[in-house]
Amino acid sequence: MSQARFLRYFVLALALVVVGTEAFAKAAETLDIPFSASLSGTKVDAGRYRIDWKANSPEATVTLTKGKNVVATVEAKVVERDIKARRTAVVYKTKADGSEMISEIRFQGSSQALVFSE
Repeated sequence: MSQARFLRYFVLALALVVVGTEAFAKAAETLDIPFSASLSGTKVDAGRYRIDWKANSPEATVTLTKGKNVVATVEAKVVERDIKARRTAVVYKTKADGSEMISEIRFQGSSQALVFSE
């Protein structure tokens, strides 16, 4: 294999690795939570938050901030969905006691979601 061809393949492979890991490795977004609920055991009131996450495939550390206050730092799983989300959405689940918990957050334009446990 010629050196020029090797260099081309190397650059292409490097670009694919960077694009693939940067797509969901570390990110931040503004998120509107429409209803009060728990997030991995932490009570979260309705409102606008900043959500930051750092993925360590398939796990992610997620920090939810309101203003300058950290509301929760929790673990989640990064899950690949069949289709890209049309909009950012908070998915709720009703627990046995009737209370609501945030089970998943989907992000507009992404087929990946953050999935939380109780």
